[in-house]
Amino acid sequence: MSELPPVQANRNGPWLVLGLVTVGLVLLVLGLAWWAGIGRSEEAGPVVARHFDRAAAQREAQALGSQLTTAIGGGQASRMLPQLEQLVRRYPGFADAHTLLAQAYIASGRPRSAYEELEKSLQLNPLQAELHELAGTIAVKLNRLDEAEKHYRAAVGQESRKAKPRLLLAQVLIQENKLDEAEKVILQALVLDSNSHTGYALLADVFARQDKLPLALQEIDKAIAHEPANNREVVIQYARTKAQLLRRANRPQEALQVLATLPARERLDMSIMDDMATCYAMMGEPGRAAAMFEQYLILDPTDDRAAARSVHWYLQAHDAANAQRMLQRLRQINPRAVELPDLEAQVKQAARGKG
Repeated sequence: MSELPPVQANRNGPWLVLGLVTVGLVLLVLGLAWWAGIGRSEEAGPVVARHFDRAAAQREAQALGSQLTTAIGGGQASRMLPQLEQLVRRYPGFADAHTLLAQAYIASGRPRSAYEELEKSLQLNPLQAELHELAGTIAVKLNRLDEAEKHYRAAVGQESRKAKPRLLLAQVLIQENKLDEAEKVILQALVLDSNSHTGYALLADVFARQDKLPLALQEIDKAIAHEPANNREVVIQYARTKAQLLRRANRPQEALQVLATLPARERLDMSIMDDMATCYAMMGEPGRAAAMFEQYLILDPTDDRAAARSVHWYLQAHDAANAQRMLQRLRQINPRAVELPDLEAQVKQAARGKG
C-alpha cells in the first residue's frame, strides 16, 4: 500500500504531527490519473436524477481532464478554471465535473473553493472513498477538524480492508486529543498492514503525548525499521523524532548518537544542528554547540543563522570573548539580522559581568 507523509516536528509543541497537507498533493496526483476513467464513480453508488446528456458530459470532462493534467504539470492550472467552472454550470448534477474543478482549485492554491466543490461531488455521489480522503485533507488544512473526521470515517467505512484511511483518521483524532480512539484505530490499521512505518510513527506519537516514553521509543524504532533507507526525508525525520524522545527521557548522549548516524551532509541541515546543539547543552557542553555552528561558517561564510547561533551558544558557555568575536562576524555577514539587537545586549551584559 502507499504510505502517508513522514512525521514532522511540530514547532508549536513538544512533539510531532504528520504533514497532512502533503497527503492532498499525493491524492491530487492519483486523481489526475483517474480522469481517464471519468464517469465510473457515477455508477458506484446512488445518484440524483439528472436531465442532461451524460455521454456528452463525460466526453467534455475527459477532454478537460486531459488538459487539466497538462496545465497542472506546467504550473498553469488557473488557466483551466473558466472552462471547468462553465462545465459545472452546464452540468451541476454531474459529480465528476465538480471533482475536476476541485482539482483545479487545489492546484491553483484555493483550498476553500476546492473543498466546496468536493462537498458537492460527494453530495451527488457519496461512494467515493478517495475523494473523502482528499476532502478530509483539505478540511484539515482549513482547520475544520470535525469535517475532516467525518470524511475520513466515511472513507474507512468504504475501504474497510485498507489501512490508509484509518491512518488519516488517526491523525485527526490525535490533533483532537482523542488519544484512546486514535490508538485503537492505528492498531486496526497495523493489523491490515503490519509494514506501515507511518502506523508505528503515529503510535509513537500517541504514546509520547501520554508520556509513555519507553513505549514511544519502541514504536519509533519499529517505524525506522520499516521505512526504506532510500527515503531519506522520512529516515531523517524519524531519527530526529527518536532523538527528541531520548532528550525527553533525559538521555541526550544517546540522542546525539542517533543524529550522528546520519551522513555528514544531512547533519549540516540547520534544524538537525539545532537538535545536536540541544544535546550538547543538556550534556553541559554548550561550547561544543557554539564551535559546531562556527565551523559551519567555513562551508557557508554568508549564513547569518549559523553566526547568530554561535553567539548564542558561546553566551550559554559563559565565553564572552568568543561571543563578542562571533557577534562581530554576524555584523559583517548581515548588519540587519533580526537577532542582532538582542545578541548585542546580551554580549554587553556578559562583558560587564566578566569585568
